[in-house]
Amino acid sequence: MDEIEVHVADLEILLEQGDYPEIIFRARTLLESDSCLREPRIWRLLGVALGRSGEHLAAKDAFLSAYDLSKSDLDVSNAIGTLFPLEEIALVLKIIDDSFRFFTEGSQELIAQNALAAIRVDLISMDDLPRDLRTYLRNVATIGHA
Repeated sequence: MDEIEVHVADLEILLEQGDYPEIIFRARTLLESDSCLREPRIWRLLGVALGRSGEHLAAKDAFLSAYDLSKSDLDVSNAIGTLFPLEEIALVLKIIDDSFRFFTEGSQELIAQNALAAIRVDLISMDDLPRDLRTYLRNVATIGHA
């Protein structure tokens, strides 16, 4: 296991233990080094710890850094889940529009739940959603009523 894998594994153990302050400290320290700066998993773990610590704006920045480095499902789902409550609607909708069709089913479901929550609190309307997400929601509704 290389050095970055060890660091990521250590941060994941701390996440399981709920030690968010330690994750934040270690991740920020790691991200000061060139070898870790471009590692999206460290940015994502930092975002999770910040979000669970109530530092939502800092979590947003960490998740967007992870997203910029890797368009993986988990990174995008975390970014979207963090951005909807912050009312970063234009950015959320752009990310969804760019990526939704490439997500796994689980990530699509998570994003759909976040979108429905934003609709329920009048942050957006169904018409604001990208076409792929609207189609997904209509299909899920049709299947649920069949």
